[in-house]
Amino acid sequence: MEGEQPRLERNVMPKLNLSRVTPKAKKAKLVRSDLLTGAFITGSHAYGSPSKDSDIDLAIRVDPQTAELLRSLSENGDEPIRFGRLNLILCETDDQYLAWAMGTSILRKNPPHDKISAKKVLDELRVKLDIDDLAQSG
Repeated sequence: MEGEQPRLERNVMPKLNLSRVTPKAKKAKLVRSDLLTGAFITGSHAYGSPSKDSDIDLAIRVDPQTAELLRSLSENGDEPIRFGRLNLILCETDDQYLAWAMGTSILRKNPPHDKISAKKVLDELRVKLDIDDLAQSG
């Protein structure tokens, strides 16, 4: 239909792939979790009813230095991190990233969700997982 945005496949979920990391490298602590990266689309494009004017929410796993750089480069110099219609959700810890991934997966099972119901699910998940901050979204 005209004006509708394409929906993402519901079975597409982010994965942290450590299969290429050798046991020797892990043992030597050459692999630090704060160097792992990943990204996935969340928000109305993943589990809602996006309109032609909807922003694009991208959850990304970044190290603190990259997060600070992205904040400084964003349109308002702070959170929410926006670049036009692109809204970056900066996950500076594996817990934040995995919680967003889990929340997005839960919300994709019964779409559509509006911003209020999605926030409720994500907040409940944050409490269950004992995560202080789930990273900011716009």
